[in-house]
Amino acid sequence: MTLRNVFSSTSLTQKGVVLVSNSDVFKMKDKLLLERRKLLGDSSIDPLLDDIDKLVEWGEDNMPPFRTIPFNTINRESMKLALSGTINPGDTVEKLQYKTKTLCCHNKGVLELVAILKNPQNYPVNITFKRDNGDNNTDSMTNINEIEVQGAGTPGANGTYKRDIDRRGYPSFVKRGRWQGGNEKFIIYRDYGHWKIGLPSIGKNLYVEWARGNTELPPKTNWEVCGLSGEEPAPTLQY
Repeated sequence: MTLRNVFSSTSLTQKGVVLVSNSDVFKMKDKLLLERRKLLGDSSIDPLLDDIDKLVEWGEDNMPPFRTIPFNTINRESMKLALSGTINPGDTVEKLQYKTKTLCCHNKGVLELVAILKNPQNYPVNITFKRDNGDNNTDSMTNINEIEVQGAGTPGANGTYKRDIDRRGYPSFVKRGRWQGGNEKFIIYRDYGHWKIGLPSIGKNLYVEWARGNTELPPKTNWEVCGLSGEEPAPTLQY
């Protein structure tokens, strides 16, 4: 992937280049999703959830101009990676290849890397990312098959969720429960970089974990009520 604009704002360390939340591509991603939430409402499931190409096209056509980061200056490929959760704040650039050369970032000084990334003659640049899971969650996403939701103010959200299909490379977990007099499928899933508990079949999100959506598994704490659909208190998860 050619990811030039990912590096317009990064945290530089002696061990490599770390993508931070105020990198232009993440700021633009947040603005795009905010516009979609304003359009659809916080509790709605975005119909473009599974079509990143169309989501980016919608942003290009409908986003208001921004003085600091105009949409047309953000590389389309890097926007797609940010929207799909392939890259997240905190990820480290492990290796980059430009033209005929390959570099391991931890073997190179920061100034040398910055010089390479700033030189337009070095592009296209292909980048390998290393995910930083510094969230105290050591459970592997491959061996967790059940999640217990406890303490939710929405009664039907509580209970044991079974592992279901992967969505964009992350697991989802489902259970049946009562919702407004009917029997619905409750799902724990990752949506635009954040974990949510909701009922996608009827366009309702009940709870969301905003802070640490880049974890391999849904966080156990720090959940919040999402929009008007969920009821206080927010739940905790056990697995």
